[in-house]
Amino acid sequence: TRPVPVDGGTDGNAASADGGEVSRGAGSAEDDDEAFSLESDGDEPVAAATASGAAELEAAVAAQDAIEETALFAIGGSESPCVATLGTSIASVLTVLTRGQALPSASRDALYDYLAVAMEVVVRIRPLPPPGAFSTLVAAHVVLVARCGSRAFLSDGQLEAEVDPEALGARASLRAMLSHCRTSQLRLAFNALSEGLATHHRGACLACLETALAAATGGRAIAVAAAAGRIAPALLAAARESATGAQLGAGDRMAVSVARATVTALSALASKRSVVLGVSEVSAILSAPCFVYAVQGSPSVDELALALRDDSRRAEGVAALFDAAAGALRAALRFRRAETRRQAALVREAFASLLRVLDVLAAAALRSVEEDTASGPAAWRVVTSCANSLRGAYAEVETRKDTFSKYAPHMLSDLLDVLVGPSGSASLASSPSGNGPAGAAAALREGAFCLLSTCSTRELAQAHATYGSQTAAGAALQGLRTEWQRTHKYTGKV
Repeated sequence: TRPVPVDGGTDGNAASADGGEVSRGAGSAEDDDEAFSLESDGDEPVAAATASGAAELEAAVAAQDAIEETALFAIGGSESPCVATLGTSIASVLTVLTRGQALPSASRDALYDYLAVAMEVVVRIRPLPPPGAFSTLVAAHVVLVARCGSRAFLSDGQLEAEVDPEALGARASLRAMLSHCRTSQLRLAFNALSEGLATHHRGACLACLETALAAATGGRAIAVAAAAGRIAPALLAAARESATGAQLGAGDRMAVSVARATVTALSALASKRSVVLGVSEVSAILSAPCFVYAVQGSPSVDELALALRDDSRRAEGVAALFDAAAGALRAALRFRRAETRRQAALVREAFASLLRVLDVLAAAALRSVEEDTASGPAAWRVVTSCANSLRGAYAEVETRKDTFSKYAPHMLSDLLDVLVGPSGSASLASSPSGNGPAGAAAALREGAFCLLSTCSTRELAQAHATYGSQTAAGAALQGLRTEWQRTHKYTGKV
């Protein structure tokens, strides 16, 4: 995403997209055509002249192909000097903003404002620029979004009012540009944004990547498939690096936003049916919950209780991150059936990771109630929201009985550990008549029903033999099975 040098050039020479020089004579055919025009849509030959025959048409097509290889914002002759000047100015402003030069605050704000207005103009010019210039336009949008920090991500739910208007404008401008670019240019944008996830502009590149994935619809999704080998590992690495700061969703606001955006982008990647993903890319999506919650020095129960009780923003962050992680798992199970067929063990580990987090959150909610009874409903609402998200993922497992029947008893065991505990002492095992655990426990019971439906008769007998009838888990399993047969199991009777 490094700005490509621009040479407006008065002698017909300009820097090419790969850093070389393209020599263009003053009377060449390329000089008679514009790289941009407000009328052309980029997919039709330029109007070099009134094409009255095959020779003229072939010449026009050849001129269009030559334009695609010309330099950044290179304009033939002097027919469009304003566009050439605009291209030079954009590159110059990017150079100043990205090199960290010391500038007065007012001057820096003015440069950002100029860049924002310039992007609104440039994305309306047709055809869109050649590769070198296109990369610079993508970099310009990243710089604009980076200015907004974490406010670039908060684009839904109760936090929508906090979204920075400048970030919304930059992302809308990027969406307009990517919605009309060629597939090769869209692939170029994906590659550049994936590489940017490893830089200090990780958050901005991630926000722009979300926009790019939304723009890749229909046949243009082939650009996603071509870049998936870079996108998925880069997103997984970003999730892992943001996990420590995110602190299960109750940590640094920017880290939480980045962690949530990474798993949301992975979910969007899995949801595109027309994109062919390899086993390694799907494995990255299934691993997202494990990586995003692989926290070194996790927050204590007391710290989480404080967040759930006294800080509504942090509590919403906890629920939003869990919902995004469960959503990535749900999308992989629903849309990547063939790829997940041989990854049942990884699916189980993803569920186990989410259950461990849910258990910690339930313990924090109980602690919150102990310290302040009035805060109980708010804390348990977060836990219930997380449990409902997990229930949706279990529902996807139920539709895959042929794949997960042998693993369902093990997944059910993991769920019972959270729902009941080894001796009935789990945080969610308190009386349903209480003020909080009832909703979360009910959601997990629905998930258990899905797993019971996935098990065959043999697997159910194995589960009962494992727990016996004298343990808390065995009694809970028998109660769940009885309720499942009465309310959930399909018997064919009306």
